Amino acid sequence: MNRLEIIRIFIESRKKDLDKLIMAEDNLLSSEVLNLSQEVDLLISEYYRCMKKAASDETP
Repeated sequence: MNRLEIIRIFIESRKKDLDKLIMAEDNLLSSEVLNLSQEVDLLISEYYRCMKKAASDETP
């Protein structure tokens, strides 16, 4: 399993956790929801950074 696949799996997992929290919380601005949301954003950024690097590594 390569780095992109691992990051994609983490993104899917954390997004599911975030969805559950949002549905369970009355206050959508709770610190736990915000922290998890930021973690998902960082994972997505890392995923795209890795994709861009992989694409540039393949270019001769």
